[in-house]
Amino acid sequence: MAKRTDRRRVSTPTKVPSRRVRSDDYVEASDGKEYRPHAGEWVDFRGKSSVESIIVGLRLQSLLRLSGLSEEEAAETSGLYERVTEDLAHAIKGWSWTDDDKNALPSPPSTEVVRGLSLDELLWLLGARYGGRTKEAAKNA
Repeated sequence: MAKRTDRRRVSTPTKVPSRRVRSDDYVEASDGKEYRPHAGEWVDFRGKSSVESIIVGLRLQSLLRLSGLSEEEAAETSGLYERVTEDLAHAIKGWSWTDDDKNALPSPPSTEVVRGLSLDELLWLLGARYGGRTKEAAKNA
């Protein structure tokens, strides 16, 4: 007699829940001082990332580490910015981020709102999106 396994049928799909990331470790430096413009704020990311979005994000991060980009690399970087900001706008399910005047940014953000962020904010969001640790979190570990 064949051994029967206890496999329950799932009649309704289950989805990976969103992931909330606190923004307390986002730091900006100016004139030797540290500022935490998003302390107490958070970002909710959708539960999963596509392989393509991870590849694009990693490629952008690697190109930004280079100094003196060639014309081809500069053109590629521009195209990657477009794709990354679109991906982040879709990936952010909601957030409590505010602008420099402490006004709430639209939640979820549009692609235009994401494109209006600083490069440091964009890179922080990429690190948080893919589950990587931010510079400040790694420093404090």
